[in-house]
Amino acid sequence: MLRTVMSVAGDDPDVTHGIELHATLQRTPGRGLEIVAGNGIGTVTKPGLAVKVGKAAINPVPRRMIEQAVAEVFAESVGLRLTLSIPDGEQRAKKTLNARLGILGGLSLLGTTGVVRPISHQAWTDTLEVALDVALAAEVQRVVLSTGGPASWPPSSISVCRKKLLS
Repeated sequence: MLRTVMSVAGDDPDVTHGIELHATLQRTPGRGLEIVAGNGIGTVTKPGLAVKVGKAAINPVPRRMIEQAVAEVFAESVGLRLTLSIPDGEQRAKKTLNARLGILGGLSLLGTTGVVRPISHQAWTDTLEVALDVALAAEVQRVVLSTGGPASWPPSSISVCRKKLLS
């Protein structure tokens, strides 16, 4: 059974606006729910994020929300595999900070409430906090923050490893 949901970012100028999240649910032998990342869902490759290295970039809160929604419909005794995919997720991810944060191959499923709020100071500081967590886990000694655009290139007066830029 395939179902599709379209993301509407509202007032938030987000690269995920208009994406299609596909969910395919299959019965499996055994019990419980297995959530699987399909095409367009990234994989975590660096420590410091809420998801372990090597796992699908589906954050704990959305994962719990999905598990709760499925549990409202199916008994725990039923074996299920839910495959989530975003057909153009890999292309859209190139317009995000995902690669620098260590999320490769697609987008991450984020969120805390299931409701998109317009870009805010809190959203910006949350983004910085995640970037700094990744830098700390990688034992980066010096972090360079940038507002983007022309300023995102390191000034010639300092030596910066491009892989360590968090702009």
